[in-house]
Amino acid sequence: MLKMIISLLFVVALFINDDKGADYYANRGNQCFYKSKYDSCIYYFTKATQLFKDTARWKDYVNYRRRMGYVHYVNGRYPKALTIYSELCLVAKEKMNDHDETSGLLLINSAQVYIETHKYEAALKFLKDVLKLIENSSKDLEKLKSIAFTNLGIVYGDIGEFEKGISYQNKALEIKLRQYGPRDSQVGASYNNLGVAYKTLGDYEKALEYYFKDLSISLESGEEETYEVSSSYNNIGNVYGLMDEYDLALEYYVKAHKTKLKIYDVVSSEVAMSYHNMAAIYKNQRKFEQAIEYLNKAVDINTKLYDGVHGHLSENHIKLAEIYMQQGDQNNAIKNAQNAIAANVTGYNVSDVYSNPNIQDNPNKIILLGSLYQKAMVLSASN
Repeated sequence: MLKMIISLLFVVALFINDDKGADYYANRGNQCFYKSKYDSCIYYFTKATQLFKDTARWKDYVNYRRRMGYVHYVNGRYPKALTIYSELCLVAKEKMNDHDETSGLLLINSAQVYIETHKYEAALKFLKDVLKLIENSSKDLEKLKSIAFTNLGIVYGDIGEFEKGISYQNKALEIKLRQYGPRDSQVGASYNNLGVAYKTLGDYEKALEYYFKDLSISLESGEEETYEVSSSYNNIGNVYGLMDEYDLALEYYVKAHKTKLKIYDVVSSEVAMSYHNMAAIYKNQRKFEQAIEYLNKAVDINTKLYDGVHGHLSENHIKLAEIYMQQGDQNNAIKNAQNAIAANVTGYNVSDVYSNPNIQDNPNKIILLGSLYQKAMVLSASN
């Protein structure tokens, strides 16, 4: 009883001091973020940023509001993320004496939203603004430049200018090697990006070379239960899948899954992704029952995380529709094709098979088009 009273008095004392209270909420928000508990994360970050604002801790205010923007970004709430980043650009300029790096990061965050929504001209504009900011700054912003180069590499790769994309990724790598040394995780991240670039080019051997370099660096820490290690396993599995090396692909997807289960809650986007990836391999091996089981697990998780509307959930249903088509189960195929559309369009009537949404203003046009294409395939096969 005495211990409980002392504990309660400590908590009361903590919140008498706004600074300490803000730090408490910020730390709780971080814990929720790493466990993919996004609603709780937003709650705690909102509390923290209000206290940071009240005590004029502007650097912390911008930092944690920026993290709130990132939470909205990973949950597909792109307009909210952009609104936060835009607001923070103004706050940083008005309230922070040394804001060049922070302003640059906010511009990059905005560019990343536009990359995710395939608005590449807007993304390029923001990234070029970052390079102008770096050029005009008296500060050493080489690390910021490497992040800008990385994202430029992603944009050019996405729009099909692969050589230009690889060139920017190599520029980012050169900076990181100077800044961090050859065995740092930041260098590993550049190897990963080069792996992505070569995978997109179809040079799978080169992609694997860079993915294994990234994995080697990640494993050097002595800790195998990290996001970086699980990501490397996942990427390697993805390439082996593209090479039709299904047993090797499954081996690395299982390694990624086991690692993720040790570092994330079971209900997390990373675990859902693992189930989806393993299901895709089982589908290719024509082990349909196992594939359907894992895809339904992914659907359950993503439904809980995103309230039924998200690109990842749409991809789960598209894959289920494909499997049911292969099995000749037209009813379940069309049901999942409709659910795939509903996962992109709030309020879509899944019972009306012959109605289709307007794709013009949808932020996930590519995935929505995939859903509509899958629906067309099902309807065509049933006629």
